[in-house]
Amino acid sequence: MTAPHDNAEVKAAEALLHEQQRQGGEPDSLGADRGYCQRGFVHTMRGRGIKLHIAKIEGRTVPGLDGRTTGSKGYAFSQRVRKRIEECFGSLHTIGGTKKVQVRGREKVEMTFVLAGCALNLLRIAKLAPPAMGAVRA
Repeated sequence: MTAPHDNAEVKAAEALLHEQQRQGGEPDSLGADRGYCQRGFVHTMRGRGIKLHIAKIEGRTVPGLDGRTTGSKGYAFSQRVRKRIEECFGSLHTIGGTKKVQVRGREKVEMTFVLAGCALNLLRIAKLAPPAMGAVRA
């Protein structure tokens, strides 16, 4: 978890990728939201040979995120999958109470997100499970 300030997510992603590279791995592609649509980050990832599936900000020109990237089938698929992931975060905010947490301190905020995430996963599992014999499903 990173502190909430400018470029925190980008720096955390670069640190994770550096650690993965140090352990002998390197991803083929990277999907991310609009917060990563930055010239420096895109340039660094392109230099490492990583295909980017970053949500583009309308009206912003970022070298490396042009029609060759955003027009591919892989990019379109990645954006559909990203939408499903973002829906989970939306549920955490609206149902799980994580939009404006009622506690202070990093440990308590982390625990709030963990508990809300567990509750969301339990709801998702319940919807996937077949109904029990004789049970009425709402």
